[in-house]
Amino acid sequence: MAIYRPPKARWPLALAVGAVCLVAGLSAGYLAGGHGSDDPLSAARSLEQSLKGAAVPLDVAALEYRQGVKNGVVVNQDGYSGASANLARARSRYRDVKSAVAAFDPTRASELDGSFERAARLIVGKASPDAVSAALERTKELLGSG
Repeated sequence: MAIYRPPKARWPLALAVGAVCLVAGLSAGYLAGGHGSDDPLSAARSLEQSLKGAAVPLDVAALEYRQGVKNGVVVNQDGYSGASANLARARSRYRDVKSAVAAFDPTRASELDGSFERAARLIVGKASPDAVSAALERTKELLGSG
């Protein structure tokens, strides 16, 4: 009978400890909020969705303006006010993501600012419904929803 025992392999223990640490680290990272927040493709998709959401009130603004203004005169105050409010709503949604747009595409951000401003001037000036619709359509195109 031999008194000598060969040493047991240590790699199963090391592998088990490594697996436990990996799972714990990934879980902690996920719970800390690091689940996909650094993915540039995901950020770009989210930005485009936000811009498309900003475009939605512009369709309503065009319809309401057409009902509210005829030949430079407000014929339906609710329609005219609704057009202004929907343009303001779209502009506010755009402003929420404007800094991200400027980081991705400064030219687009500048064009959007100008397009919103032009549409607002046309509405305040009681321009023809066709001119307002064209300006709103151009803004929608720049937002990526036209």
